[in-house]
Amino acid sequence: MMVQELVLELKLFTLLVIVNGAPILARNVFPSWNAAIDQGRKAWDKRPWLGKSKTWRGLLAGISAGILTAFLLGFPWLHGLLLSAVSLSGDILTSFIKRRLDLKPSSQAPILDQFLEVSLPLGAAQYLYPLPTLNAIGVLVAFVVFNWGISPLLYRMGLRKKPY
Repeated sequence: MMVQELVLELKLFTLLVIVNGAPILARNVFPSWNAAIDQGRKAWDKRPWLGKSKTWRGLLAGISAGILTAFLLGFPWLHGLLLSAVSLSGDILTSFIKRRLDLKPSSQAPILDQFLEVSLPLGAAQYLYPLPTLNAIGVLVAFVVFNWGISPLLYRMGLRKKPY
């Protein structure tokens, strides 16, 4: 593997970890600002569209963190905006799917919970950077494994509501 590819993968991994971690930190910093994106509305199936855990606070925190992190990692800020928006859209889509499957907000759905929030921005990154598909899959796997490892720690620290 070329050094440039490894550096790109590490930068993308870091960006995605920070984008997806920012909403958790924002919940702890701004606990009273918790307006749900779906405003508590129900879909045709009488279930919430997304659930109360998908908030404007988290969306704005993730996008802001993505723009700043991209800049600090040497990516154009616009790429940070794009990749973080796509990642958080994947997370929101996952919540929509989980509600249709009658899973409660913040319930555990291994692989599904991480797949769209990482695979969609990595797909977008392949248009922006020379990122081979196998390398993107490697970043996806690393993200899932990292998430499974860090979530219980963040729970014990009181930063996550659930250990997953």
